[in-house]
Amino acid sequence: MELHQEGRLGVTDTPILPIVQSTGTRCHPSDRQPALSAGGSDSSMDGMTVGIGVICENGKAAIVVADRMATYSDLGIQFDGDITKYAEVSNRSIVVSSGTFSDISYVIKHLRNSPGDPLATIPISQIADRGQSAREALRAEQIEVVYLRRPLGLGMAEFQKAASSVSISQILNNTFDRINQFRLALQLLVVGTDSDGAHLYVIDESARPANFDGPGFAAIGSGFSHATVSLARRSHLKSCKLPQAVYNAYEAKRASELAIGVGRATNMAVLQQDKPTHFLKDRDIEKLEKIYQATKPPALFRSDVAAIERILR
Repeated sequence: MELHQEGRLGVTDTPILPIVQSTGTRCHPSDRQPALSAGGSDSSMDGMTVGIGVICENGKAAIVVADRMATYSDLGIQFDGDITKYAEVSNRSIVVSSGTFSDISYVIKHLRNSPGDPLATIPISQIADRGQSAREALRAEQIEVVYLRRPLGLGMAEFQKAASSVSISQILNNTFDRINQFRLALQLLVVGTDSDGAHLYVIDESARPANFDGPGFAAIGSGFSHATVSLARRSHLKSCKLPQAVYNAYEAKRASELAIGVGRATNMAVLQQDKPTHFLKDRDIEKLEKIYQATKPPALFRSDVAAIERILR
């Protein structure tokens, strides 16, 4: 995700978030400017970041974890900054994002201002649906500007009319192919609780939000595979008690730091039914780090080394 330097905002405001650079289908290289990013790549759809969500307490609580890595992707500069990669869109739901700051700001703003009942009163599944709709609106807007208005001077309706004619030019054919191949480099992880319990949804290029309530954990960004493997090896279950789940999530975040673009600094939050969201402070993260260091697998005992040496003879 990229961050343009517009000032750091609080967790409850539109966040300054990490940004993923486009795969090259989003804009011409000459349109891009160096941008502060919490992670991004010109060649990958995965944001150089990590966002993790886990469910615990038999579905009554959820935990959100994200790194704070900032990157000038075009300049090859990365550093751990005071970057907030999630937004509290209601008093019981958080959205972690991987994409450009402008894209994320657009989606979060439209999600918060979406018509209908307030976000705090609707199921998490509907919040995810609204997030998906906001992402689709952004995708359509970018396609129209980049592929239609700039090169052809056409709006989407005019293009659709032209494309439906019997005799279609090669230019319109090529434009249609490019639109069909367009991928918006933006992922969202929606984590929240409602009357049915805790929920996890991932929003990306799929036609609808993907629900991860079943496995009880999900991740986005370049560190998602490392985090997922860590949680699987830990045999994380939704029945885990909150303290164990907090450690599992932190351990997964530490494992994800092996991925390119995932920073060491960490933000965490705990959501529980009928309780305010609890945001962990830096001193809380430091305590988790001490537990992590003490829990890591120890070096082999001499007797173990000797046993393995005997195997190898």
